[in-house]
This record gives sequence, structure tokens and C-alpha cells, in this order.
Amino acid sequence: GKALLEDKKKRDDLKKIVTRINDKLFAPIKHIELQLLDESVNIDIKKILYFESEKNYYSVHLMGGEKLIGRGTMNSIEEKVKDLDFYRIHSGFVVNLEHAGRITHDGFLTVRHTQIPISQKRMKDFKKVYSEYARRSAGLS
Repeated sequence: GKALLEDKKKRDDLKKIVTRINDKLFAPIKHIELQLLDESVNIDIKKILYFESEKNYYSVHLMGGEKLIGRGTMNSIEEKVKDLDFYRIHSGFVVNLEHAGRITHDGFLTVRHTQIPISQKRMKDFKKVYSEYARRSAGLS
């Protein structure tokens, strides 16, 4: 009996994961509208690695190394992405959890090939949010 139950659970988990992958592959592309210095652009959320604060401006770092500059604060960016899988790991950085990698022993988050500082006071909450995101992405919650 117990082995059969475990098999069924594995099959159910696998079904959930396959469904999740399918949903991700065929999900409608979500865009975000950003006000750059001289134009307004719609960007595919998946392409955004992170936002970085630069005084009264911010830069958007995209996959492929492209960097766009906009006028605004990190608070305005945080507000814009609050219902998406982004997290403000530091006063100067908002990262896309989809591109977040490992956390180094000295408190940096690896996003592709960049090390971004995680502020001490946000570390615990970030780990919690990231762990929930990872479970959701794997279809386990």
C-alpha cells in the first residue's frame, strides 16, 4: 500500500511540474511599461534582470547586456512591479526572481554574471520570498 501511495504522489508531482512547464512555455508574454528619458517602452518582463538606482534615475539591465535609463525612483519601480516576481534586495536594487541565482557567503545575490548586494535587513525576508517563489515555479505549492 505505502509504495503505491508514494508512486501516486510522484506521478501527481510530475503532472504538476509538467503542467507548470507547459504554462510557462505558453504563458502570455507579460510586459511592463517604463518611461525612459526620451520615450515610453513596453518590455517583456522575462528579459529584465534587475533595476538599479542611479540618483534620480534608474537603469534597467536586460538579458543580452542591454541597459536602458529611465527617470524615477526605486520606490516607483517597486510599486510598478509589486504584483510580479521582483524583489527589492537593497535600497538600490530590485531584482527579477526568475533570474536570481545563488546567494554568496558574503551576502551577494548572483544575477547572471553580476553580484548584487543584499542588505542585511532584507536578507531574511528575501530568502523566504525566494524560497516561496522557487516552490511555486516548480509547481510544488
